[in-house]
Amino acid sequence: MKSNYGHVKNTHCPTCKVKLNAATGVLDSNWVARPKDMSVCINCGEILTFTDDLDLRLADLDDMLAVSNDFKQLLETAQQFIRSKRPAHESSST
Repeated sequence: MKSNYGHVKNTHCPTCKVKLNAATGVLDSNWVARPKDMSVCINCGEILTFTDDLDLRLADLDDMLAVSNDFKQLLETAQQFIRSKRPAHESSST
C-alpha cells in the first residue's frame, strides 16, 4: 500500500496536546487532508477528525458511523500499534 506524507496546518492533538503538522494518506497516494477526514495522533493514538478549517477534534460516534468497517479497522489497528509503543505508565492514562 502506497502512502503520501503531506504537511497540514500547524495544529495539535486535543487529547495529548502534541504539535501536529503532517499526515499520511494510506488509502490514496494523492491524499490531501479535507474536512471530515479522519486521522490518528502519532503520539497518543487518539482517533481524530479534521474540522472545516483543518484543525483536529476528537472523532465522535457520527464520524465513526460514516466510515466503512474496513476503514474503522484500519484506524483501530493504527491506534493499537501507536499505543503499544508507549511506555507502560503512559498507556494506562488513555
